[in-house]
Amino acid sequence: MVGVSANLVDSCFIRRNKSETKPVMDRQPADIVFYDIGARLGANYMLPEWFNHMRPASAYTRYMRKVAFEPDEAECTKLLASGQYETALPYALAGTDGTRTLFVLQEPTCSSLFPPDMAVVAEIFSPDIAQKFSVVRKTAVEVRNLDSVAAEGLPMPDWLKLDTQGAEHEILTGAPRCLQHASVIIAELSSIRQYAKQPLAYETQAFLATQGFHLLTCNYKPHCPTEHDFVFVKNFSLLSTAREYFSVLLLLSLYGQDIAKASLLAQMRQILLPEEMSIIEAAIEQCENQA
Repeated sequence: MVGVSANLVDSCFIRRNKSETKPVMDRQPADIVFYDIGARLGANYMLPEWFNHMRPASAYTRYMRKVAFEPDEAECTKLLASGQYETALPYALAGTDGTRTLFVLQEPTCSSLFPPDMAVVAEIFSPDIAQKFSVVRKTAVEVRNLDSVAAEGLPMPDWLKLDTQGAEHEILTGAPRCLQHASVIIAELSSIRQYAKQPLAYETQAFLATQGFHLLTCNYKPHCPTEHDFVFVKNFSLLSTAREYFSVLLLLSLYGQDIAKASLLAQMRQILLPEEMSIIEAAIEQCENQA
């Protein structure tokens, strides 16, 4: 298993080491666990910093323990060596454990467990872009269910980021335990089936609504008009712990959702202890001052 710490629990719970800059606060909120599923482009991909707008993600991800999932073992090793992640797992995730065909495309970031529908791709993209969806090879890969992987010793996720070219829906529907624990989901979803039989964005949004998540915002991609980055948060009424509140508050601050942030802060002041509020508000203020 390439690039994986021997002790997953220890690797994911290790707090900032002595070589890192000491935060302004002596007391800090619990680290948020961020599962980056389809991590090839790095931890800040699909966060505001990647698109050079809103607040920089790096000010916020310092409060996160990041776990990468990337089926390309060589890429997985690079991600771990980059220092962005505490753990990197060379897994392709799907709805259930088993073996699937991975369609490796000319553009590696477009590779998928679903075959590209070249007729649809040709209608949408220029010939030079459409060519990037050409299948280079097909390979059998072991796929894992997210809940079963987490049960092997990973801390449960607070944030889920998914960029798996069509497999996002089945990963989410197949992981009820992770969904129950998570409070933030960021997923690249498609409005058009550029991959054969892939679920569409409206299906995933409808499913997540049944799980207590609502759509907060959506990032449009001019370079890829069929796909958008959907940002979901757990309904405020379902939040109960300081950790959950901090997780959602980080997201609202990061995306500049100031009205929702003010509403959540008012709710938190009614529920959390003053000491908890002080620590959380200081952390958010520090993030925003660095933005």
